[in-house]
Amino acid sequence: MKLNTSAQAGSENKSDVLVTVSPAEELTVKLLAKPIIAKQFGAQIERAVRQAAADEGVDAARIEVRDGGGALDFAIRARVRCALRRAKGGAAS
Repeated sequence: MKLNTSAQAGSENKSDVLVTVSPAEELTVKLLAKPIIAKQFGAQIERAVRQAAADEGVDAARIEVRDGGGALDFAIRARVRCALRRAKGGAAS
């Protein structure tokens, strides 16, 4: 499924992430985080993002994740799902 519009969820506060999603031709994930975070947890964060997109039935989107530092997997997945639902025109707002 493709997205209708762009949307955001979350914040750049510590223990949170700001997720921005926008329409695209394929699923791409961009992680914006401190180098130490990206090196240690980048692959794990990308897996969580891709799993959340798959759970929402989205296979074409540009997903940008700005890690505020220390966000756990469940928070990342929740923010991605919320942003995707907003972009699809769903109930999460």
